[in-house]
Amino acid sequence: MGCEMWRTEVDAYVDAALPADRMAQMQEHLRTCAACARQALEATQLRRVVSISGRRYKPTAEFRARVSAQLVPRRSRFRPNFGWALAFAAVLVAVLGIAYQQHVQSLLRRQLVADVVDRHVTTVASANMVDVPSSDRHTVKPWFQGKLPFSFNLPEVNGTQFTLLGGRTAFLNQSPGAELIYDVRQHHISVMVFSEQPGFGVLPVDAELQSAAMHVETWTHGGLRYFVTGDASAADLKALADLIRRAAN
Repeated sequence: MGCEMWRTEVDAYVDAALPADRMAQMQEHLRTCAACARQALEATQLRRVVSISGRRYKPTAEFRARVSAQLVPRRSRFRPNFGWALAFAAVLVAVLGIAYQQHVQSLLRRQLVADVVDRHVTTVASANMVDVPSSDRHTVKPWFQGKLPFSFNLPEVNGTQFTLLGGRTAFLNQSPGAELIYDVRQHHISVMVFSEQPGFGVLPVDAELQSAAMHVETWTHGGLRYFVTGDASAADLKALADLIRRAAN
């Protein structure tokens, strides 16, 4: 099948709308075709921009009920006056401020998760995924010494379903970090480690998120922020994340 046929399925691939076997075939093709990989990355970025710009804050039913209870005046024997109007305006401004802050936080969180996914897509689509190719954690970990302002531990994956392919340096919010690539059933998974920074404050301390049809596991430990992402199943990502957590502890 020529690239023209593959490119007609890029949008469906980004939306995870292809059958499982076709998703695997497309993933394999993207590893060897820079043009199709670039198209997949552009499609992912376009969906991210459209998603962020097209969404608006939608309060939950519980939030609306709580606000209504605060704003609806109770019956009283006195008539509303100018002071009451000022109080009402102050409450309204406070409510709108909270809603706006929550909306901004949500946008920043989605942007950060999308950046992590983009980092993973770019890596697996490149001709050389790793700078230090090795399945030996005792070879990969020392390679980062002197390149990063922190150290971290890697789990032993021999005897598990995961295979370490190697590692490379990565940047997120202009901060250097480590990106480790693992394989599981013909799927690539990125494990990224960065120093905790203020920009990560929009993320939960420990959460399972999703962006561009990919799962993202993220948590903090010992002043470091961990991201585990890829197009493997959520169960596979969680299993690898658990191994990373135990190694860090």
